[in-house]
Amino acid sequence: MIKKIILLDNVRKVTSFVNETFKFKGDIIVKHDKYIVSGRSLLGLMSLDLSKPLTCEIEEREEQIWNVNCKKFEVE
Repeated sequence: MIKKIILLDNVRKVTSFVNETFKFKGDIIVKHDKYIVSGRSLLGLMSLDLSKPLTCEIEEREEQIWNVNCKKFEVE
């Protein structure tokens, strides 16, 4: 699994992120503190503290898809 730090600080970004995750074949896991949710779950993501960066885990084979579709959500 590859870890990426993302920031989804408004509803529009969360919705866009969820839509992009459906392009992946594998699981996308988003973590914040002790909470773990699916990156495909709008409700799950909205339940997290979106004012802070989140950790996203993707499978290594899907890093190219990430770079094309989800790199814009990464915190630099």
